[in-house]
Amino acid sequence: MIVLKQWTTEVFYDAANSVGSPLGTVQGAKASYGCVTADSVQEIDDILFWVSTNRQSTPQVVKMEKLACEVVSTAPIERLLVGQTFTVTYAWCIKIGGHAFYVLTVKAANLTLAYDMTEKMWSQWTDENGNYLPIVAVTFDSLMRHVVQHETNGRLYYMSLDNFGDAGADIQLDLITPNFDANQRLSKNLNRMDFIADRVAGSKLQMRWNDFDYEESKWSNFIETDLGLELPFQKDLGSFARRAFHFRHKQQVRFRLQAVDVQMSLGSA
Repeated sequence: MIVLKQWTTEVFYDAANSVGSPLGTVQGAKASYGCVTADSVQEIDDILFWVSTNRQSTPQVVKMEKLACEVVSTAPIERLLVGQTFTVTYAWCIKIGGHAFYVLTVKAANLTLAYDMTEKMWSQWTDENGNYLPIVAVTFDSLMRHVVQHETNGRLYYMSLDNFGDAGADIQLDLITPNFDANQRLSKNLNRMDFIADRVAGSKLQMRWNDFDYEESKWSNFIETDLGLELPFQKDLGSFARRAFHFRHKQQVRFRLQAVDVQMSLGSA
């Protein structure tokens, strides 16, 4: 038995005591991670996830596997969770396409975060307007299709790798990279970018960039690349010292961006 308390987590076993408590404490299995809200607790593949805290830390996402606890939230994720109200929290898990996800929604923060257990990466999931994803639970039907339930009207949806829209609306994917400097303080001339992606007719990838540490007004205009071509690429993309890229895809076709290859030359300053 695993008991999630305010500040700690403890593990008990059936001690078969004839008097007193029938439970005994598993020695060495106490962890200094409490539980912020029971609504964040989910289990998948015998791995337990929840939003935790203790007397020294801000909210974190923790997993327990084989009675060992590990923090899986990164510093950026924890900055999003600090100071939030967890009164209305939804959590669910899903395995699809070879990936397992722990999905957490904090309604007061207008935020849905998904942890990919396979890739050990976080992403943000939204509705078509950029708000939190209003899904509260997941199950499967007799054909083993994943069925998710909407928060407000109880409507059921299939979640499938073959569905590229949401009730007829396009699903938008946004990917924003960290600042990139190629470990060089010198300016870089970006001669060419090749996109290693699924080759699908009608699939268009939009891209823009920012050389000013994500300053909102400094983003370039979007340019478009046809991913249906045999070798989709862009060339002559200017010079930079540090640059972040924003990729966007919004068509109801299969999309997978595996890598972006760049060809650069160094400047003189």
